[in-house]
Amino acid sequence: MLSLKLRNCKNYKSLPSIGRLLLLKDLSISGLDQVHKIGAELFGENQSNAFASLESLCFDNMLNWEEWDLCEDDEQVSKFPSLSKLSIKSCPLLWGRLPTILQSLQKLEISECRRLVVSILGFPLLSEISVEGCQKLVDEGSLSVQKVTSLKHVSLSNISKFNISAERIMLRFANSEKFDIYDWEELGSLSQIGLRLVGHRFIEIVKCPQLISLEKEKERLQLDNIPGVESLLIVNCENFGVLPKCINNFTSLRELKVSYCSADTSFLEEGFPTNLTTLAISNVPKIFTSLVEWGFNRLTSLQQLDISSEGCSNVVSFPE
Repeated sequence: MLSLKLRNCKNYKSLPSIGRLLLLKDLSISGLDQVHKIGAELFGENQSNAFASLESLCFDNMLNWEEWDLCEDDEQVSKFPSLSKLSIKSCPLLWGRLPTILQSLQKLEISECRRLVVSILGFPLLSEISVEGCQKLVDEGSLSVQKVTSLKHVSLSNISKFNISAERIMLRFANSEKFDIYDWEELGSLSQIGLRLVGHRFIEIVKCPQLISLEKEKERLQLDNIPGVESLLIVNCENFGVLPKCINNFTSLRELKVSYCSADTSFLEEGFPTNLTTLAISNVPKIFTSLVEWGFNRLTSLQQLDISSEGCSNVVSFPE
């Protein structure tokens, strides 16, 4: 058997010894409302190499699941040696931590597990992480640079406590190509999570009401030229007021989208990056009156322009 899916077995109280299926590659478990604990029974007794071939493990909509006992005290048992994807979604009562060591894990998805502590220390090959709604995100223990350079896509949302030091953030996230931040009410500045405007090709910031400005980023970075970022998207950050005046120094920026923010127009004084191919401004009324005067004269590479909202009535003309 290569694939197994257990769905909506409402009266199922415990799982069978699935770990004995040595050729199993894909396991999905969802909607088992009577399961409160998953433990040794999953691996099977005297099983020295549980889930030897398993590559993808997904838990979803396990509303009463509280405990995942991984039996990690048994050093003689190797568990999940081939696992490359782990997904846990909508398990609101699950508490504790993820497995300590998953040497082959490349993709991690956690969503709506408010009691779960997510530690990424034991995942040396991790390249993609998406964490939405957990108790804490941590990265503890010793690290080496060789073990943290593979992370390429980071998506963080609504994390109660972000407990990773600035030095460790640089090791973990500095080389990620895509960095997304969604629905984070307590996020007041990018420095809280170590996000720099250098090294990331694609940045999305959505629904962060306490985020006020990116203006200090140039001072913190002390750079005259800011390469790397190709796409910057800022949406539904109602208190967000200022893009950095150094926005024109983002020499690699091709796409800029600002929507439903209170941004002023001071950043326009020095113009947009000359290499912009896409510019979209929606429901940011303060920008429109100054856009024509300051913004268009350098946009020689522009291919797509999208301006919309009630504030657009302030624009009386466009340049030839």
